[in-house]
Amino acid sequence: MRAAKSSAGMLGLGIMGSAMVAAPLPRRDGARARKAGYCGGVRRPGGARPHVQKGEKMSDATQVSKDEQNWAMGCHLAALSGFLVPFGTILGPLIVWLIKRAEMPMVDRHGKEALNFQITVAIAFLICIPLAFVLIGFVLMFVVGIGALILTIMAAVKVSNGDFEYKYPFALRLLK
Repeated sequence: MRAAKSSAGMLGLGIMGSAMVAAPLPRRDGARARKAGYCGGVRRPGGARPHVQKGEKMSDATQVSKDEQNWAMGCHLAALSGFLVPFGTILGPLIVWLIKRAEMPMVDRHGKEALNFQITVAIAFLICIPLAFVLIGFVLMFVVGIGALILTIMAAVKVSNGDFEYKYPFALRLLK
């Protein structure tokens, strides 16, 4: 009986009459205890959705269909076809953009963004070719390739999560 009481005390369980009641344990890092129903999601500052401007109601915001969102995400992910097809990093987003740009404005915007980034990556690779004779080009090709892969996946995830205003940080804006 004594061991049961001490383990109940360590778990933060208090005894009220004959019923056991769970009491929240204090956190060591000083953070507040989570409310019931917390699902681990990340809230944005102010709780606003990214495509809703400040002072704008949710009903006033541009509504985007899931189909349009998927096609916009496909614009970014189509660049990964470069692993299978020569020049696929540019041809993939170009094909998706040309097919859907007239009927879906978000696909038009993200298709241009994906193409601008992939053209920038291609220019960086062309600059690395002569530098390969000095051996630094091989290292730079690796860095550019890994960076392009990470940023492409990040762009697709951002669009998938509803951040429709995402722009690549290192891209020449050739198509406007």
